[in-house]
Amino acid sequence: MPDPAAIASANEDRFARYLGNWVRARASWLYVLSHFVLPPLSKGDLRALKSQEWRDYLNGVMEDSVQKSTHAAGRTRAVHELLANAFGPDHATDPTVELTWFGSPWDSSSLQQTREILWEISEIGFRFELLALDRHLVSSDGSEQPEMLEISRRQLIQTVCAGRPESLPHLPSANKGLASPNVGGRAQSLEALRTLVSRWPSVPVHIATSKPLTEVDETTLTKMEVSLCRFYVQTFWQEAGRAATIPRMFPVA
Repeated sequence: MPDPAAIASANEDRFARYLGNWVRARASWLYVLSHFVLPPLSKGDLRALKSQEWRDYLNGVMEDSVQKSTHAAGRTRAVHELLANAFGPDHATDPTVELTWFGSPWDSSSLQQTREILWEISEIGFRFELLALDRHLVSSDGSEQPEMLEISRRQLIQTVCAGRPESLPHLPSANKGLASPNVGGRAQSLEALRTLVSRWPSVPVHIATSKPLTEVDETTLTKMEVSLCRFYVQTFWQEAGRAATIPRMFPVA
């Protein structure tokens, strides 16, 4: 997923291009994430995009990049080629198609739509980074079939994400799960996260041996929330070499 901070910090002209090109490519890229980045990989060389590739792609126009031989144009073409590898040459990034956002025309001047787009990028980025990190750190030891390990991993992550599916059928109407405004409302998602990371090699003992977080008092829950957050972002930094994408509260209108 593109870095939401890089999008939000762009200058005004580039910011509008970033958002428009993301909305245009969104459905195609989410389909790639859900069907091909997840194993088994069955359709060619599909891979995660680097941050610079995302910036070039979101800032560029395919027709312009075809005519140019710059590194930036080459990176823009690479993203289109990756999508074409999954969908064929006529994938859904046609610049002439009217853009929509969850059933409404996309409005580049709408602050609410802008906030919703950045929220979703953060939410999905966190979800798939957590998935990739758990795959990297936890593999089947023979006692569990890889397919069953993957199913349990995906179920835990869905609970971490308040039960939302990977591809949202609609935007949320309230903040739930990790974004719940009260710590008690975050308990179930935090417990799923604790269960997930308790399998990681360097997990602190107090996290791995904790009582289920749905059964502890608010003071204990708050302390464990801080410990889980610190452990996750530090582990991600150590393994990925960059800062993790963090989920945000949904901007309820």
